[in-house]
Amino acid sequence: MSFLSPEASRREAHTLKHLANINNIEIDINRMIRRKIIKKDLDLTTSLLRCKNNKNKEKWIRIPYLGRLSFELGWTLHPFHFRATY
Repeated sequence: MSFLSPEASRREAHTLKHLANINNIEIDINRMIRRKIIKKDLDLTTSLLRCKNNKNKEKWIRIPYLGRLSFELGWTLHPFHFRATY
């Protein structure tokens, strides 16, 4: 795993702050970086997968609408983190 040097990290954070500022995006870059570092450190503390209750990890799958069959197929795919759209 490669990490940026402290100077490169500061430059990167400065660039992110600058881009957020010129695009009128209000975001706490330092907080975002701290959270990312903490997540990486937690991942290194164990060989087990951490529980991730993140709905963004679900994948959407397009299936044709075939009435009740489509709904049943959608519910069958749900435990595998697939969301059906018709």
